Amino acid sequence: MKRSAENGNVANQLKLAVKYSTGEGVVKDQAEASHWYLRAAEAGDVQAMYEVSLRHRHGYGLAKNTANSNVWRQRAAVGGHPEAAYEMARTYGTVDRRGALISDEKTGDIGESSKQLVMWLTRASEFGSAVAKHELALVRLFGISKDGAVKTGYLVPLPSGMSSAIQLLTENAEVGSWQSQYALAELYQVGYGDIRPDSTESNKWWQRLDAQKDATIQLSVGRHFLADDPKRYGVGDKKWMGKDLSYDETNRFAFEWFGRAAAQANRDAICELAAMEYNGIGIPKNLPKALQLYRKAAELGQVDAMYQLGIAYMNGIGVERDYPSALRWLARSGAYGDAYGRNPVRSRAQNAIGSIYENGYGVISDLALAYAWYSLASAGSSEEESENLLRVQQKLTPDELVRARSISSASTSAFSRIGSHN
Repeated sequence: MKRSAENGNVANQLKLAVKYSTGEGVVKDQAEASHWYLRAAEAGDVQAMYEVSLRHRHGYGLAKNTANSNVWRQRAAVGGHPEAAYEMARTYGTVDRRGALISDEKTGDIGESSKQLVMWLTRASEFGSAVAKHELALVRLFGISKDGAVKTGYLVPLPSGMSSAIQLLTENAEVGSWQSQYALAELYQVGYGDIRPDSTESNKWWQRLDAQKDATIQLSVGRHFLADDPKRYGVGDKKWMGKDLSYDETNRFAFEWFGRAAAQANRDAICELAAMEYNGIGIPKNLPKALQLYRKAAELGQVDAMYQLGIAYMNGIGVERDYPSALRWLARSGAYGDAYGRNPVRSRAQNAIGSIYENGYGVISDLALAYAWYSLASAGSSEEESENLLRVQQKLTPDELVRARSISSASTSAFSRIGSHN
């Protein structure tokens, strides 16, 4: 396979890239994976182009380089990659249920930005992006406004409107887009412009949405209904089956949809249920149940659940304070990453571990290890984490600082020390 790839076989170049990226039958090596993705991209493969863009964006196996990332994304988009084309659209504005909000920062011209947004949404839709098709329909329904310090309500006229928007939503909904099913159900429930209220049509789409079985879709629907701040929620902001939902009602729907996905072992849905139980969102607060759910999600590899468990053990929230367990879960949460090494809680987990070693919580106080963990956390560039690093550095002797920097130079060295000082 490798010889064939070296001789220009794109299919085998992609196979090697995946093998080195995942460690399938070889030692995982992101630099080698990136080498083969780059070879395939240079040969014209659009999926490889998009992968190279992502790797440059996140510094994963390639040098972090926004300019190079943008070049490869545009090449992939022009070549027909749906996600790349959709991302191109998002550089000109964002779309929600009220239409598009445009920024003229990129082009300096609101009209040009609007044209680019619509063009890329159209292309992404034609390439097969369901979310782009949905957003294109919303733009045609509700128009485009300018994003500025003061919302001006500046509207950009569009060449086609309501009938084409309904057609796009219907096509999307028929093939399973829950966003388009919800939009149609809501539009026919309340009416809009030339669309008259139609309870039969509305109920049809509510029922189609209610029948969704895919756990990922159920998770997304749950997040749509979730409202964590009662002050920012108004009755009717979310609807269901002809009813305007109150704050408690919309959260009950969120809980129900998360439960559907959790029943299929969706770890993110289980974590969402845990957060609702932990914070008492729309339901009475229940810490024992929350921690039980966090543990279940953590054991399935959900990094935020691991972090929340670690913090609970560290601070004795709902459980007996247990620093060895806190260290174990915090270290695990900091070690995980997605396909591009990203982890939203990594720096917070590393910062918490630094605090444990700095203060000697359940371990022998070790400022060098504390420095190492704060140093790892400071890569997340939080002001608090940088202050922690500076504070500990000022307490270290020159020899201790050398040791601390030696540990922090490789995160694996720091991770391997967890448990050895318990």
